Amino acid sequence: MAPKPSKRDWFRNKLVVRSPSPLPARPAPRPAAAATRTSSSEPTYTRNGSNILADALEALDREDRETIRTLLPTNVFTIDAAFDEVHGVVSELGELCANKRWSWTYKGHKVYVHDQVDKVVQLLDKFKSVGDVVANVDPIHVGLPWAGIRLILEVALSDRHQRAILVTGMELSFHISNRLKVYLDAYARASPSLASDNFRRSVVNLYAHILRFLGCAIRIQQKSAVSRTAQALWDTSDLTRFEERCDTLCSRAGEEARICDSGESLRIQLQSLQEIDKIHGSLSRLQDKADLAKLITAAGATYDSYAEGELPRCLPGTRIELLKLINDWATDPAGQRMFWLCGVAGTGKSTIARTVAESLHEDGLLGASFFFKRGRGDRSHATLLFPTIARQLADLFLEVGHAVASALDEDSLLCDKHLQPQFEKLLLQPLQQAGRPSIRTASVVIVIDALDECENDRNIMTILRLLSKIEVITSIRLRIFVTSRPELPVVLGFRKEVRGDLHHDVRLEDVEQTTIERDIRIFYELQFSQIKESNLQYDDEISAEWPGESTIASLVDRAKPLFIVAFTVSRYIAEADPIGRLDKMLRQDSNEPLTGLKDTYLPILEQVVAVGDASQRNIRTAEFQHIVGSIILLSNPLSTTALSSLLVISRPEIVKVLQPLSSVLNIPWTADGRIHPTTPITLFHLSFRDFLLDASLKDENKFWIDARKMHGILGTQCVRLLDYGTLREDICAVNNPGTRRAEVAKSTVHDSLPEAVAYACRYWVQHVVDSGEHVTDVGAVYPFLEKHLLHWMEALSWLGRASDIIHGLRALRSVTSAQSGTQLLSLLDDAIRLALSNRYIIDHAPLQTYVSALLFAPSQSIVRRMFAGGLRKYFKTMPRVPERWGAEMQKLEGHKRRLTSLAFSPDGKTLMSGSKDCAVIWDVATGEEMQKYEHETGVSDVAFSQDGNTLALYLGDSIVLRDTATGEVTQKLIGHHGEVTAAVFSLDSKTLSSTSKDSTIRLWDVATGKEMQKQELAQPIENESLVFSSDNRTIAYGSGECVLIQEAATGVEKQKLVGHTSVITAVAFLLDGRTVVSGSWDMTVRLWDIEIGKEKQKFIGHTQSVLCVAGSLDSRTIASGSVDRTVRLWDARTGIQKQSFTGHSDAIVAIAFSAGGKTIASGSWDMTVRLWDATMSEETQKLEGPEDSGPSLNNPITAMCVSLDGQMIVSGSWDGTIRLWDVATGEETQRPLVTNAQYIKAVDLSPDLEILAFGSMYGAFGLSDPQLGTTRLWDADTGEEIDEVSDAMRSRKGRDVGFIKISPHSKTILITTERDEMIDEAVRLWDVATEKEMQRFQLSSTEDIEEGILHEVLTAVAFSLDSTTVATGSAVQLVASGPWDGTVRLWDAASGKLTDIRCSKLHRYPRWMRFTNDGSALDTDVGRVDLSLPCGLGQASPPPITEVSMSSDYQWVQCDGSDVLWLPHGYRDHSRRAFASHGALIAVGREDGTVSCFSFEPWFGIT
Repeated sequence: MAPKPSKRDWFRNKLVVRSPSPLPARPAPRPAAAATRTSSSEPTYTRNGSNILADALEALDREDRETIRTLLPTNVFTIDAAFDEVHGVVSELGELCANKRWSWTYKGHKVYVHDQVDKVVQLLDKFKSVGDVVANVDPIHVGLPWAGIRLILEVALSDRHQRAILVTGMELSFHISNRLKVYLDAYARASPSLASDNFRRSVVNLYAHILRFLGCAIRIQQKSAVSRTAQALWDTSDLTRFEERCDTLCSRAGEEARICDSGESLRIQLQSLQEIDKIHGSLSRLQDKADLAKLITAAGATYDSYAEGELPRCLPGTRIELLKLINDWATDPAGQRMFWLCGVAGTGKSTIARTVAESLHEDGLLGASFFFKRGRGDRSHATLLFPTIARQLADLFLEVGHAVASALDEDSLLCDKHLQPQFEKLLLQPLQQAGRPSIRTASVVIVIDALDECENDRNIMTILRLLSKIEVITSIRLRIFVTSRPELPVVLGFRKEVRGDLHHDVRLEDVEQTTIERDIRIFYELQFSQIKESNLQYDDEISAEWPGESTIASLVDRAKPLFIVAFTVSRYIAEADPIGRLDKMLRQDSNEPLTGLKDTYLPILEQVVAVGDASQRNIRTAEFQHIVGSIILLSNPLSTTALSSLLVISRPEIVKVLQPLSSVLNIPWTADGRIHPTTPITLFHLSFRDFLLDASLKDENKFWIDARKMHGILGTQCVRLLDYGTLREDICAVNNPGTRRAEVAKSTVHDSLPEAVAYACRYWVQHVVDSGEHVTDVGAVYPFLEKHLLHWMEALSWLGRASDIIHGLRALRSVTSAQSGTQLLSLLDDAIRLALSNRYIIDHAPLQTYVSALLFAPSQSIVRRMFAGGLRKYFKTMPRVPERWGAEMQKLEGHKRRLTSLAFSPDGKTLMSGSKDCAVIWDVATGEEMQKYEHETGVSDVAFSQDGNTLALYLGDSIVLRDTATGEVTQKLIGHHGEVTAAVFSLDSKTLSSTSKDSTIRLWDVATGKEMQKQELAQPIENESLVFSSDNRTIAYGSGECVLIQEAATGVEKQKLVGHTSVITAVAFLLDGRTVVSGSWDMTVRLWDIEIGKEKQKFIGHTQSVLCVAGSLDSRTIASGSVDRTVRLWDARTGIQKQSFTGHSDAIVAIAFSAGGKTIASGSWDMTVRLWDATMSEETQKLEGPEDSGPSLNNPITAMCVSLDGQMIVSGSWDGTIRLWDVATGEETQRPLVTNAQYIKAVDLSPDLEILAFGSMYGAFGLSDPQLGTTRLWDADTGEEIDEVSDAMRSRKGRDVGFIKISPHSKTILITTERDEMIDEAVRLWDVATEKEMQRFQLSSTEDIEEGILHEVLTAVAFSLDSTTVATGSAVQLVASGPWDGTVRLWDAASGKLTDIRCSKLHRYPRWMRFTNDGSALDTDVGRVDLSLPCGLGQASPPPITEVSMSSDYQWVQCDGSDVLWLPHGYRDHSRRAFASHGALIAVGREDGTVSCFSFEPWFGIT
């Protein structure tokens, strides 16, 4: 008789059948004969295989041997099942690690976890090449402890800390095991001999080594969870020793194998294992390639791009000395890190840069190149400098590519970030991580041309400052070659930001005049030689002596020192009629002083209009001004096709104007001599643009272009192009409103927003602004925005330019007329608020512009009312929202842990926030995250220096100083022996004073980081309330209920301020130096005169402890933040409360005024930063009942349900009140029900609306009659009726009511109570009529818990429609620290017996469930469970869409598992319990005690 299966086996087989998808297809059932090949189904082995296993086991010590033996398969069928389970867990690991770049460093190399998992899968498949272990039984299949291996892999699945090392260890184990299998096959073929005996011993030793390695880990895993936490299964040294010993044993076995098996079979099998490594490498490279595709690069910026590739290089024999100097610098191991080639416009810097880049490339020394070009879109600014360089380095060096790909996987929007994080994560860190073996060149040079043409002066200096950090890179000799004009930002950058010993400078003007003349002469001679050669087939009249020595000398004299003159003249002469054109150039009066390049460009342009009569010439001139004027003023170059679309001029007309201008414009040509239709037209040199726009030549240059007028035309044309059928909702046709921008291919965006449209979206505002005209309500702009504002915002988001929305709206506002543009101004103000409030989601999911951004905008928002029709397309009913925009201007999200501190920069343009995970620098104007500094030690406080150049971050007992512009750590101040509580910079920013819980004040030199002075404090610092006065002479801090005032230099106490009645939590000095403000647990804020030691004002209004205070710069306003989640402003003179701002969902712990005092920043434990308008009153309309509706609404909702008919919502709150809401109106239907319970955790309403049941903290539950408003209360544990929650109930841990559910016939109530922190739950069925408990059943027995087999948490409950069956959904953990699976159980309501147990979708547990009308299935949020199948069978299948749900992070409303609506922070269910749905209706309880409910339109597919 077979032994009764253990409870462990029963749960594993019935509860969780692991079959992750996709597994290889199972073969057809075996024929009966095959299935009975051995009567006992015991495994059979090839030649002496069982003895090899036995010998390997005997080679182990007793402990290892017993560990392995207990886990070995007993027959071929258990081998098959165990192997499948291992394969299943590995597949789950693959799903978990898919598209993740988790990595660790092993033996000096970065190892990616998902790569190792892929190799494990392939190695397992190698074991089971046919798909049936029975057909391939050998000692490796039989002799590996598959059950133990599964347990190791389950730890890897659940423990992120051990995941990387365990996966790598298993990859090593399987790799060596596969190799061992090859050796065993070879041994089976060998004839008995002394050589085969030696071979056998080698195989046994290798076998035993593998089993010993696995056995050690399995023993540790089998310990209790508590014992195991202190001991990892393997560490790095274990892996290293195992691999090194395996190499030795494999080498020995391999030699013995070759002696015994001289055939090809062994070599072929070993080669097949090597193929896995090759495939793994290819897959890894494909993953890298996919991640690197996220790099946004500047088109045409490299030296060999189409835009730069055809431009000239230095001719042979020219620039000899300079090029040799540059080459020597690049190859000199002791050379400076940077080379700066400086010269005025037209001296040939770019030509030299192209030549240098090409030469370095030929020598294998070029790492990357970037050629700036003013007015060339992405090449004119610094945004894509580092991504473009990183892309080139990643293509060259494998390890650099790995590191860059990893950075992009972690942050797919890295290319949108500021220069600092781009430089660090795309260049500095990848190059530091790259090992020497992968970068074999002696030097790697990055060429950056025309740095002065980078648009932002500050960015130029930042680039140089960042590039100077390359000296820390030791893996390669990195060199930077930079060219520029001697513009001030570049000069200052090299002078101030780059140490003098790091760069070598050469000025082209300092090159000897004779050298310049020689090089220009050589250039002319070569050009004329080529002209004569190319004209032989057309004109044989050009003599060999042409143009003559004197002519060349004259041309050289006119050109020097500007190579651009020689270049332009030679191209002009070569285009047509060389002799005639040269004569025209020479006839220019050589004695007339040159005005810039007038004498070069005017003769060339004259050829453009030298047609027909004066009228025709005027028309041609106007065409030139319109077309060429557009080209030179475009913010990004366009092709002729795009120009045609933008300017509404036929392409042939554009081509006709451009064809004679190839000497001054870089015109791309096709092979058949036509202008390329899709390649942009660019300038050869900026001097041509300067010449055409030079207002001083206006009267004598008939080609002069009025820049303002032309910008006006371009702005109008951009708006026209976007207005006429181009922009529309969902322009990329992604359909799902929750689609993330990062999920959509760039090619899709490009096809949807072609070149001209993308240009118009990005730059129409800039052209309107640059036109210099005031914008009014009458004109093209206002009607365009009325129709396309949201479409334009969506398009910019798809283009990755969400921050341009805010910049554009503000720029447009700056040129709108206050008198005749009132409607437009109102629209722009409203649009700016909408964009600021929703910047994060518009950037990440563009279609949420029409959904979330509009839905939660104030009801009187101009934008909302203007586009209300779009909302009605999505929503049948909508939540009540504030009437107008409140004082909250922006919500900054990005921190993952609680906020601790805030500080504005002195200029008020940036804000720094600190939290337990990092410090972030924000752009106050746009809300954009500029920089992020992550530290293992949480950031307890932050500060700016007075000059704004230095940041101070408090990290435990030390202070880190960083450069504001680059983020570089400049000093680390170490000396305190306790947590730093305060620090302040001196007025000259040269010193910093700090205090700590070690009761000392220390003075530090900011430049050197040295401690200058130390002062002991008389009283210990008990909290972080200490502050310095603005002159650093006085400190104030809380000590118990008092505020102590002391001299900073001596520690002498000056005053002891007494008045608070509880602990002081916050102190701040006002700028007058004699006034201190303090906050306390006593809920008051007080103002003190420290000169006389008296209280000046007492501010009362907060309802909970005050945690932070601050004063405005003019000392007239006091701000305070509290546990009551409000920010309050107080009049310092009168003590009257001026404002109260609400919005945070947790305690406010930091507050700060901007420099102008108009903006207040607050930081909260809800992990957000809010910016408030201090000048604006908070006038928000809340979803409330009548004024006499009872207890305050300002209590978070903690439980909700929707009535069966979907017409009513019930909410329970933290304070024990229950409210009923009408879905249609959003109003309360009656006065709130006041219970004597605390923290309502569950509510339910009977189908007939006559019974309201609720459960609360401490195990109390109650019933109410909604009509009468009466309430009764019971103790769920004892069943006794109570008046209120007793102290005895409060003392019981883990007895809260988890769920409460009224049966459909309203006769039974299901109540669950928690029995332990990890074990949910005791389930009770309570009879309404008898008021007695009918049944009680436990989801898991005490025996199961003690064995460590099962942890279970109830997640959902449901009654069948006939009330006879109860369904419970749970999250189940079979192995400590293992994964959580979803499980559904069915119980008989009458007997309380378990009738069925089902597995829901693997590793998903249901959060709601409902029986279908016919009772044949359960619909859940993870799928439909078919109950018609036999007991214990049936995975969950995708259900029909019958209900909306919430994402696991409670930020998204989902339909069919897809995100459709993003919830702003204030509309989320922060308690994770205040959410309910009914068909298409969804209701969310808010922290302020209100309810938001809305329903989707039927076209979403929800019923």
